[in-house]
Amino acid sequence: MGRTALHELTLAGVQDIAKKRGLDVAGKSEFEIHSIIAQDDCLRDRAARNASHLQELHQVISALNAAQSPFVCVGSLPLDPSSPIAILVGSGPISEVSTTYTPVHFPLKNEAALQPLLEASKQASFGRGHQDILDPTYRRALVLHSDRFVVAPTGSLEPHALGIVDSIRETLFPAVENDGGSTRRIVAVLDKLNVYAEGDFFKGHVDTPKSPDMFGTLLINLPASHEGGQLIVRSPENQMSSPNDVGASRDQVYMTNWGKDTGLEWVAFFSDCEHEVLPVTRGKRVTLSYTLSFERPMMKHGPVDVEALAGSRDLAREKLVDTLKAPGILRKGRSLCFHLQHKYPLDPEKTPVSSIVNQLKGRDAVIYHALQASGASVTLHLVIFSDQSHVPVDDTDRDPDSTSNKVTIGGVDPTPSSTPMGRPQMLAPRSHQGPRTFSAVTGSPLAHYLNHSYISYGNESVLCTDYGSICIIANVPGEDVNAPWGPLVENASRLDVLD
Repeated sequence: MGRTALHELTLAGVQDIAKKRGLDVAGKSEFEIHSIIAQDDCLRDRAARNASHLQELHQVISALNAAQSPFVCVGSLPLDPSSPIAILVGSGPISEVSTTYTPVHFPLKNEAALQPLLEASKQASFGRGHQDILDPTYRRALVLHSDRFVVAPTGSLEPHALGIVDSIRETLFPAVENDGGSTRRIVAVLDKLNVYAEGDFFKGHVDTPKSPDMFGTLLINLPASHEGGQLIVRSPENQMSSPNDVGASRDQVYMTNWGKDTGLEWVAFFSDCEHEVLPVTRGKRVTLSYTLSFERPMMKHGPVDVEALAGSRDLAREKLVDTLKAPGILRKGRSLCFHLQHKYPLDPEKTPVSSIVNQLKGRDAVIYHALQASGASVTLHLVIFSDQSHVPVDDTDRDPDSTSNKVTIGGVDPTPSSTPMGRPQMLAPRSHQGPRTFSAVTGSPLAHYLNHSYISYGNESVLCTDYGSICIIANVPGEDVNAPWGPLVENASRLDVLD
């Protein structure tokens, strides 16, 4: 958002206040609105305060954009042709003693050698809600799950031993580089093998979370000559940038260039990143898929220790902390709301939303701990959509122009109910002093739930784990975060929200 957009927000806010004062500015030109502002002391003063506040938020978001972390990590490893890797294809489950194995060696010398692997594989499905769907118009590929094959020599494709996990930690979580890794142990677990033949593809999707601790996916491309089949990964920012995100890039996309038969190539990305596989035009594309998770017992201090953040000497993050400390950014009675860029698997009826502090990724981790380092009071809250009858605000406080999808924020210990759509909902307690004042600084919760059915087009469906929309609320130190909660007004141009 540049100066023009900030100016437009200010004018939109003036229109809102002018309407309440009985002044008709609907359909007025910019020149006419400027004339109205100049003739009304109240509008002129409040517009000036709004412009100042929006400029402060502009500085916060600019500093935040400069401090963002990557959403993808890539690499390659040489492979000695004289010491090939073998996929031992089992005649049955590898847990059975009677199972026999047929080796398929990589680098692949010819496609005929893949036949045992092709015969043992089945058509890959994808998850829609809690169902596994076979639809060749959406996904066409073969899959062999990890209980049906073995990698030989043992450990030859183990991501920890190959140094891949270390690269993932250093790239996707750079702020923890000074804590010795003690709070962020990553576990990579082999999930399956996929084969994409000529014409095979997988349309855009988001991976189904296998567990609440899963944060990413690792793909290792085995050396088999092919063309096409590029993997395209889109950052969450690319998926859900909102007009509030100043300077947000809308072209954060990574595309692989695999197809050689001389070495291993790999890519790791956050599991809520939308990605797709383009059609293979020649040969066979063979990949191993791993889930990336945090080891729960090691997570005691959150995703990024404040001390590690402060000592990392990352100038962009230091500037972000300094910006958040600037006078006027945090004010008593007004909360800053940062909608999380990433989505997190969460069952709110069983797990407190605060538990995802240990799973924060990328920009979300940077925001959370930069706010902590700035001295702000920081809490996490579930964002839900409520119909009008559920909005927890007194009738005297309710805006008659509010829509049925007004966003509310659950309290620290909310009581779950259910929406008409059947999804968990956190209702806030009623306020007797009017709603808390929010300034939505980054993102929007809308992409999380409006894309809900689309997000379900991931890999095989998994029960009891789904994505939820969460926000970070920052207050001045010492302010009661348990005070009554009201609706979060998404349009940051409203003067009654920004004051």
